[in-house]
Amino acid sequence: MKRIIGQLVANTAHYAIISTGWNALVVNALVEGACLGLTSHGIEENQITHITCPGALEIPLTAKNALSKGYYGAIITVGAIIRGETPHFDFVAQSAMSGLSQLMLEYNTPITMGILTADTVQQALDRAGLKHGNKGREAACVAIEMVDLLNKITIQ
Repeated sequence: MKRIIGQLVANTAHYAIISTGWNALVVNALVEGACLGLTSHGIEENQITHITCPGALEIPLTAKNALSKGYYGAIITVGAIIRGETPHFDFVAQSAMSGLSQLMLEYNTPITMGILTADTVQQALDRAGLKHGNKGREAACVAIEMVDLLNKITIQ
């Protein structure tokens, strides 16, 4: 039996980090984490593009536009959707995740989900590096692994 597994290895792919403008304190930390996740594994800065869109609901359209250019080997999404007093949180989170999942399959390109869904700003900050690691960095590492995995499957 042959086993194929992705690894955190440098490659020549270009990566887009798509972030939101909302909740900048949290999102900026996630973007920094994503950049560090890429560069600490050998991805050069000239392989990284940071794109900012208004909010999480706009991330799928932004990702689709970026993917349509055929330039990016992976998309890393980061944002923070924080629960409020209305069901808006649920609609935005579900729509964003659903849209990105569909795009990943449509374009056969990894899209990692570093979009936080939190009940409070503190919970989001904890996941942006304070207590629970940096989910932006984790999303970047998954993107590198997926690029490697898909390249290995193609080669096999």
